Amino acid sequence: FKVILKDSSPAISKSFLYFALRHLTVLIESKAYGLAALVHVRKGDLEETPIPTPSLAEQQKIAYVLSVVQRAMEQQERLIQTTTELKKALMQKLFTEGTRGEPQKQTEIGPVPKSWDVKPVGGHFQIKHGYAFDGKFFKPEGELILMTPGHFHESGGFRDQGIKTKYYTGEVPDGYTLDEGDLVVAMTEQKSGLLASSTFVPSDATYLHNQRLGLITDLDETRLLKGFLFHLFNLPHFRREVAKTATGSKVKHTSPSKLRNVVVAIPTELDEQREITRALNTIEKRKTIASSKLNSLSDLFKTLLHKLMTAEIRVHDIDLPGFAESLKQSAESLNRGQANAGE
Repeated sequence: FKVILKDSSPAISKSFLYFALRHLTVLIESKAYGLAALVHVRKGDLEETPIPTPSLAEQQKIAYVLSVVQRAMEQQERLIQTTTELKKALMQKLFTEGTRGEPQKQTEIGPVPKSWDVKPVGGHFQIKHGYAFDGKFFKPEGELILMTPGHFHESGGFRDQGIKTKYYTGEVPDGYTLDEGDLVVAMTEQKSGLLASSTFVPSDATYLHNQRLGLITDLDETRLLKGFLFHLFNLPHFRREVAKTATGSKVKHTSPSKLRNVVVAIPTELDEQREITRALNTIEKRKTIASSKLNSLSDLFKTLLHKLMTAEIRVHDIDLPGFAESLKQSAESLNRGQANAGE
């Protein structure tokens, strides 16, 4: 829609109106129609929904506060994108050339170092399906977190769900509580690009293994290191092969056998697997730091948007210079963390 202000409308700042309309998304969601992946909003519903109109000066201050947070979010998004592209380029180089400078050989998956094995990846591990936890026990808070494909980045790695986190309050059957450091893989494409994405279970909470995830078990680490396998799952080649055999029209699914049948190239020497893993983990850590910061900023933005638009808090209660300086210092702290991750 193109928004046109009427002459009879109260004085309103365009920048404030932008954020007011974003807040309205929540209010009109119940009137939306269409498929979950393609939701429509009726023009009349939007026109009939009231928006707050504080003084013009207060509108401008509200827009300033929200803009500061939004710009900080955009900075982290750019950093994540840059880091993702860097990792993709490094993966291409390492998985075709290796780290030893040895001659290459042509294989069914392209050129790889001559000494590497080219075979189905599943010869070294099994994959365990998760449990279908009852949705009636899902709550917005609790002690047990239901791990879902939403906890995965499209390029691999853990994504904090923030306020979208689902907690489970029912009984948990034996064998479906994940341990710190477990390697899990997304078996359902809840969002485009997530199918076969992998991540390690973090240590910050207790996570549950649901049916949309596969848990790597019985891994023979005398032949294939867990850290190296994490990066194998996230190779573009691996994802393309999984996509070819995926089932489902609207939501794509894969299976343990289909994942294990994907042909990959694996260094025969564990030391070379460690070298490649170490190099890629350095970039992965940078992305994790930026993603954590983005999630925190996103939660802050949503909270401020709601509270400022409902007058739960007033903008004159916020120290504007101090607020901007706090975000600046936080960004500088993040940059130091990024530098340390690269050492």
